[in-house]
Amino acid sequence: MSLEELDDFYRQQRRARFGTLLLTGTALGLTAWGISLLPDGPPPTVESVDVPAKRAQHLRFGEATPAAGPAASADPEDTAPPPPRDEDAAEADVVEAVNTLRREGARCAEGGLSSLSLSPSLADAALLQAEWLAQSGVKAHDTPGSPHGTTPLQRAVNQGFAGAQVGEVLAWNSGEAEDVVAWWEASPTHCAVLTQPGVTEVGAGVSEDVWVVLVGG
Repeated sequence: MSLEELDDFYRQQRRARFGTLLLTGTALGLTAWGISLLPDGPPPTVESVDVPAKRAQHLRFGEATPAAGPAASADPEDTAPPPPRDEDAAEADVVEAVNTLRREGARCAEGGLSSLSLSPSLADAALLQAEWLAQSGVKAHDTPGSPHGTTPLQRAVNQGFAGAQVGEVLAWNSGEAEDVVAWWEASPTHCAVLTQPGVTEVGAGVSEDVWVVLVGG
């Protein structure tokens, strides 16, 4: 799937999701494995949980990111707020960057892994959780307060995902997709999630400075 097709897909997904939210009003609340720019973010974890019959165990990973540094200059042009991010394009870009990592190799894995196909259910679950994380301010691996599900697997299944395994990585980052994926690559636990050989599908959601990527199979 080309980058243009990914971009178009995410634009359609966001329009469809916006229509659903209008119909349901406040019934839908608006994080996963967390990477936080805050120094007191959750430490790296690897955890196995029981899942329903006929489903394999699912691994969840998380790690805190370093805090953002101070502004380099007090010049008004340097401190002016950046223009709004095109979130649909960012979602397509991060999927393409993840697949490039799998094909060309990463610090934690050799190249030659197959590209992941785009999953509408994983994309929906990632976007809903990104929106909820951005609005709630929660930074945690399990999110019992989220109306979309406590764990990544639950959130994916609630959106129609039929696979048995889900991995999720998060970032709080105001940069571009390439910057976020490069940080994930530098983190062994997050890199391992994105380069799992057994997963086949991917979905991404971006809301404000929150990035969510789900991989599954």
